[in-house]
Amino acid sequence: MSKTVQVSKQQLMKLYGLPEQNAASLMNMLSDAAAAKVKVGRGLFSKALDLATKTANVVQTSRELTGKIATRAPKNPDWDYKPKSGENHAVVKRDGYFYRTKFAGPGTHLIDDIKEGIAKHGSLDEMIKPEHYVTKMDLEGLVHDIRYMLAPLFPDPKKAVLAADERFVEVGKRLLKDPVEAVEPLNVQGSLGPILAKHLSDLAGTTDPLSFLDKNADGTLKKPTEEERKLGEEVLNKLSQKGYGISKDRPERPADKIYCSLGCGRLVKPSYQSKHQESKVCRQLRSIS
Repeated sequence: MSKTVQVSKQQLMKLYGLPEQNAASLMNMLSDAAAAKVKVGRGLFSKALDLATKTANVVQTSRELTGKIATRAPKNPDWDYKPKSGENHAVVKRDGYFYRTKFAGPGTHLIDDIKEGIAKHGSLDEMIKPEHYVTKMDLEGLVHDIRYMLAPLFPDPKKAVLAADERFVEVGKRLLKDPVEAVEPLNVQGSLGPILAKHLSDLAGTTDPLSFLDKNADGTLKKPTEEERKLGEEVLNKLSQKGYGISKDRPERPADKIYCSLGCGRLVKPSYQSKHQESKVCRQLRSIS
């Protein structure tokens, strides 16, 4: 069963502040029909991101042609990420410019991108500072990507993926009310919408929750190497301490404890974390979270 998302010319005019002629040109570019339709299901990400990219490019050109962009500061080079081959990252807007996110969106070269970020900024702690990312949603995308990478290590990978998507959706809904993110709602909606559609489709049984995980040649799930697992868990742990990837408000943690980096929700001492993650309690909490 499929659904459609319809975008009208009037919505584009209101959403982007375009004159009718430019909105009509945009509609013609997006679809031969009177509305642009994007099917929900397989291929959702590529279609939705193609739509977002075309929209961003045409809107930027339209505004420049109609004199809507005033003199402003140059683009922030730290935010101006150039996606690698296969990375279909979200298009977002900040300070009047359009950018590509570093992690939010499918096809991320996760480990390579993390290592490049550490090398660029000198340390992991510096790399994950929010000022290096155009939106908070981008760092949430990093958390989501790591949880996907670690999913094959869980007792039930499908539950791990569903839990990762559910957390991402809840966080996205919260960011829609964030005073900074809410200035440009599409910065959140562009990443939230596809994941929400995928999650609902997965829950309905029309798509496979594991369809976006990396596979081996024989079709089995590709597990991260020990090095990749450790790096992913380290990044996830540091981001979780800063409040990223957390779907609900949690009590302030004691100074001598951290949240389990695998996402079970338990507070543990750093020296005990490895042993805790091997415990039955941690495995059970992860399988139902």
